[in-house]
Amino acid sequence: MVLATQDRASSVQGVCLRVSRLNAAGTIPTGVDSTYVMDRFVDAHYTPTLGGGTSIELQGANGNMIVNYTTKDVLQRAEITVNIADPDPQFKEILVGGTVFIDNTVPASPVAVGWAPALPGTVSNPNGSALEVWSNAISGGRRAATLSFLRYVFPRTFLDPTGDHAFENGVMGQGFSGFGQENPGFGAGPDSTAGNAWLWTSDRPYQHARVASAPTGINNYVAV
Repeated sequence: MVLATQDRASSVQGVCLRVSRLNAAGTIPTGVDSTYVMDRFVDAHYTPTLGGGTSIELQGANGNMIVNYTTKDVLQRAEITVNIADPDPQFKEILVGGTVFIDNTVPASPVAVGWAPALPGTVSNPNGSALEVWSNAISGGRRAATLSFLRYVFPRTFLDPTGDHAFENGVMGQGFSGFGQENPGFGAGPDSTAGNAWLWTSDRPYQHARVASAPTGINNYVAV
């Protein structure tokens, strides 16, 4: 197969995050509050974790090594951290579990006004959540003319709130950390319409691909 010449675009800046609920099978349930998109984030990090390699050594009586054999480490999971710019209750509830507080003063337009973690001693968000991040694909000093974004998929993540939360002359940080693992149940993702479906089997802890669009300018639920 002959491949077209790549433009070698770089991944620059973060455009938006999308987080989706998962059921026990790893699939995304349908509903008006199953997926949440937001662009008010500070950063997102992932680090591949390797392990499982074996080292076998045997030293002879003269001090020389008789056997020295090591197997290569293998990919186990991805360590993930996310920091957002405000205490977004809807994003937090899908990402780490807990409860969203709703103000129903105006029944026609209820508002999410707060969040509480899961009860002490209970497992928060046992099915995990799917996390996606989009960045700009920059080539020649500008966004690439085609396939203008990079889409990073973490098909199942288990994150928890982390860090110190300080009331001070500044912005209170909202940080989350945990790990990601493979999840074939992610399938085509929450948006399976033509042009937006994830086309590859999500049997890895993380993946990325060049795509034509990103769900920018949204800070709300997206119906699935």
